[in-house]
Amino acid sequence: MKRILNLFSLLLVFFCTTICLGKSFTMNEGFLRTMIDQNTIQPTLRIHISAHGPLHPLQNDCEMHVAGTPQNVSIGTPKPVIVEFPNWCQFNPQGNLGDSFTILQNKWATFSSNNLDNQTCDVTGFLRIFTEHASGHESATNLNHVYEYHPALKIQCNQTFSFANMLRAFPDLRHISNGAASTCISGRRLKVRFLHNRYEFTESGGGSCGNFVIIRVSAIDATGPLSLDGGHYAVATVTADGHHTGSIGLYTLSGSPSDAWLSQVIANGGMNHSTKVIHGVFTYNWQSIINSIKKPDGTLRRPNQPIDIKPSLAIVSYGEATAPF
Repeated sequence: MKRILNLFSLLLVFFCTTICLGKSFTMNEGFLRTMIDQNTIQPTLRIHISAHGPLHPLQNDCEMHVAGTPQNVSIGTPKPVIVEFPNWCQFNPQGNLGDSFTILQNKWATFSSNNLDNQTCDVTGFLRIFTEHASGHESATNLNHVYEYHPALKIQCNQTFSFANMLRAFPDLRHISNGAASTCISGRRLKVRFLHNRYEFTESGGGSCGNFVIIRVSAIDATGPLSLDGGHYAVATVTADGHHTGSIGLYTLSGSPSDAWLSQVIANGGMNHSTKVIHGVFTYNWQSIINSIKKPDGTLRRPNQPIDIKPSLAIVSYGEATAPF
């Protein structure tokens, strides 16, 4: 009987490590190697654009979903990539402010139909990883996805269009509640293992993390910040509610005021007791993923049991904000 129980326990462990854990998304090893070799915060991928959706108002996310499929590279699952350019509900295609939302809806719809739809384009920006739209209801312009250019700052189709000057945090731009953001920062976990010749990632905890978030940065880890092509990265101590603190990654994109600020903080060796309030989007942390898998000799680990990605979360800064707490 004891042997039967031991065998049952082994089978149960095997079953739960192969079935119960499930997976939230996958990443192909070749694609991870491509990202490591590019060594940039703003990678460029070739995307075939299939369709664009309606423009969203500022109280939503001030963006338009542009659906596409990666070309010449196999990223992982889900396969679609959504491209989201910043603040199209405020700027017109010429980069100017002042048009009404109705006029902007028409201008950007015309722009997308004429320049993006059914085109194969090189897209540059932050390749966000998050699972808020990984499954469930989908549409032609917001397919189930985990990988998205958010924000996308440049696209080259028949012409090249740059939107880097549109990256900012407008006062009424949406964000999740202070409590939800704090719960996400303290509770969200991400694990990875190598199975079926790919990396499988499983998330847990943290409630519903949403999209945009406002945090106050009180410290930067001056022992490990990175200046990368396309911007800067550091591990930051933050609060999202004024009471609880946690460590997350912080990405700033080149040419933005946030990037100039973080570059100066890194040069000064820290924040010197100052704070900074930032409005941005949650993402899973590319640098933590790379640091967990890449060995010192440059080869990649292939863990057969799940290992923790720490810190699992990061924020991509859109700009400075006023703390709602």
